[in-house]
Amino acid sequence: MHDGRGRPGLPRSGSWPPAAAAALLACALLATPAAGQEAPYRTPRAGEGFETEVFGQRVLVPRRDRGRTLALTLGAAAFDPPLVAGAVTPVFNVYWLRYWQSRRIYALFSGVFNRVEYGEHLWSSPGYPHGPLLEAVAAAENFTVPAPLLESRPSGRAARGSEVWWGRTSLDLGLGVRRGVFPFGFDNDGRIQLLARAEWDYFRRHEDTAPGAIVPDTTAALGGRLLLRLDGLERNLLELPHQGIAFGGAVDLLRRLDWREPGVRGPDGARQSAAGSANVLRASGYAFAALGVPGLSERHRLVAQVHAGWSPPGWVDRFSAFRLGAGPYQSEAFDLRRIAYPGAAFEQLAAQSYAIGGLTYRYELTFFTYLHARVLAAWGRIGEWDDAGWRLRFVPRSGLAYSAGVTTGFLWESQILIEYTFDTGLARDGREGHSVLLLWSKAL
Repeated sequence: MHDGRGRPGLPRSGSWPPAAAAALLACALLATPAAGQEAPYRTPRAGEGFETEVFGQRVLVPRRDRGRTLALTLGAAAFDPPLVAGAVTPVFNVYWLRYWQSRRIYALFSGVFNRVEYGEHLWSSPGYPHGPLLEAVAAAENFTVPAPLLESRPSGRAARGSEVWWGRTSLDLGLGVRRGVFPFGFDNDGRIQLLARAEWDYFRRHEDTAPGAIVPDTTAALGGRLLLRLDGLERNLLELPHQGIAFGGAVDLLRRLDWREPGVRGPDGARQSAAGSANVLRASGYAFAALGVPGLSERHRLVAQVHAGWSPPGWVDRFSAFRLGAGPYQSEAFDLRRIAYPGAAFEQLAAQSYAIGGLTYRYELTFFTYLHARVLAAWGRIGEWDDAGWRLRFVPRSGLAYSAGVTTGFLWESQILIEYTFDTGLARDGREGHSVLLLWSKAL
């Protein structure tokens, strides 16, 4: 299994008549909007209640508290030609979000990747509900893959001999300032957080680890994080960006204690690869802008996005570099900073630095069905496996990914995403490839 990033399903609609479910599914394939409806049409927003008709059937969608969400996501990604993890990779996660008057909690559980963030209200501006709020912040995270870490060769296939058991657990503690911003949804805010970070990385040789490989000792790392974000996005009924802007960034500075650099020893026992640094410095940022298409109705949307990250040469390795790979389109506020490149396998590509820009066109076929086409351009200093040094060498590589898909509400208060991607070679060093992502999310 691998972690996807979950999103809530279609809001509860217990008022729907018995025939409505079948009508809604058929509408996703057959319905086209009438020309006379284009000008006055308004796309339903996430959490709103509204009433409409589908094939003569009355449909009532009640209001939903978006600050109380529990959802399950299941799915898979398939790759042709196969990549380092094989031809098919499963996806599973549980997403939980809850806001109270004086505290909040966000959690994502997949078994492989788990994260919980908790905020406790300390002080707020009196008499101004959207004013600044000081909070104590704690975040715990672990990355525990039930298989050895296996790097990919430039072709995208597995680099045998790179296997090593590796996992990470971390804890962040600190203070944050949060303030509501327009349009004042529960997730529309600006945040600055300054956190102390403690991290524990464990390593162990695998039976397929290359002979002579120097595997790092289990170690702790201490440092700090500076995080910021502003989310001013309105989202549609399926939580996809519809209008507004969002941006954010992070800076991580860590010092590994008692760090032994990975590498390889020759027959005489002498180290043959150069030592690196025990320090880790990473800086990253993202921005999104969702807007309409001039002259057309709200059914037509454009979403521009950019992600970028940088680390000085020698300050990251295969265990601390940025990781790029497949996953659903970033839409939920906590998930916007995730780096996604749909032509690669989940977290397949390690990068010292990267820049990814994309443009998405989305068309609202019905209030619960959205078609999209997307192009992403990516550049980065991507890690390529070096057998002689038992390490990654970061070299320039670029590529384009073209995607098309549909996101639609489905039976049992759920939603489905199906997306096809054609990649020009970032994941395979110039060799073209295809992938399909299928996700089913259900509100619980």
